[in-house]
Formats: sequence, structure tokens, C-alpha cells
Amino acid sequence: MLKHFKANLNVASELLVIGYSFGDTHINEVLRDWLEFSDERALHIVDVIERASAKEFLDRRAGIVRARPWRGGLRR
Repeated sequence: MLKHFKANLNVASELLVIGYSFGDTHINEVLRDWLEFSDERALHIVDVIERASAKEFLDRRAGIVRARPWRGGLRR
């Protein structure tokens, strides 16, 4: 699986990391090597303290505005 991670990561110029604590040395080495390869690459780390679901965070980042879901009951 690590081999596929490395291969797929190399086609990206930007990486958004959500919910990773950077506790795995072998993954950290891959990320470091990926970043050091080019100044054009960027790693963005999402703070887990943010009070939003992953979908809400990613929508805001992409500029997506979704209609609020209807929760039932009577519409007026």
C-alpha cells in the first residue's frame, strides 16, 4: 500500500492532510521526500480543533455552497 501511496502522491502538487498526527515515520519520510522534490508542492494541514465536518471544511475550501437539507416537519 505504501508503494501505491508514493506513486499516486508524485502526481499531486498540493496535499491536504486531515486527521493525521504525523506519528508514522515511514509515512513522514514519504511526505518529506515529496515536499523536498519541488518548491511547487504544498502540504496543508487541517487543524482538528476546527468545528466543522470534513464535508463542510472541504466545501468552504472549494467555494461550494450547498442548500441546507430539509429536516422534516411542516414547511411554511
